[in-house]
Amino acid sequence: MPPLPRLSGVHPILYAYYLADGRLDRAALERQVDLCLAAGCQGIAVLGLVTEVFRLSTDERLDIVAWAAARIAGRVPLMATVAEVSVHGQLDFIAEAKARGADWVVLQPPPVKGVAEAGILRFLGAVADRAVLPVGIQNNPLMMDVSVSDAALLALHRNHPNIRFMKAEGAAVSVAEFALEASKTCDVFAGHGGLEWPTALRSGCQGLIPAPELVDAQVEIWRL
Repeated sequence: MPPLPRLSGVHPILYAYYLADGRLDRAALERQVDLCLAAGCQGIAVLGLVTEVFRLSTDERLDIVAWAAARIAGRVPLMATVAEVSVHGQLDFIAEAKARGADWVVLQPPPVKGVAEAGILRFLGAVADRAVLPVGIQNNPLMMDVSVSDAALLALHRNHPNIRFMKAEGAAVSVAEFALEASKTCDVFAGHGGLEWPTALRSGCQGLIPAPELVDAQVEIWRL
């Protein structure tokens, strides 16, 4: 895969809203895109891990990717979280997300309890090696039942070069050692709701993937 520019800055992850009849509200998604772009964000993400990705159908997730990409129109990169529970399912989703305009995808350990860490790493590596888009890994031990160690994440990146960024979830002081090491060779994004954004920057993170409510202030912190 050809070299890509390093990612940094604020990439807010948008919400899915619904109409009264239960269909997704495209206008509400487009309004979020407009507001985030007006605030000067450096990228946009969709299909949040904690908020919604496991609660949407595959068709709904792909619609959100397509609608966001159409509204962004290439002005900033678009990330999409992948939620399928098999390697083939994830690869199929990634291929379709690319066709609909995604630039990057975000993987996380599949939500299957009792799987050894080595098995999780094999799963993520198999997806990353065959994915048609560059891959990021979100590891969220604070919010999810399945996670892997920082050492495993660093090894995963070394062994699978299509893994281009990591999302370091947790308090800035607890992710600092991982972020400083990982940032030598890949992009590291903070999460944790953006609660410690300035400290996360000092801890080695280059970017933030927050909810969109405070994107204007978060972009200004980044600018300063």
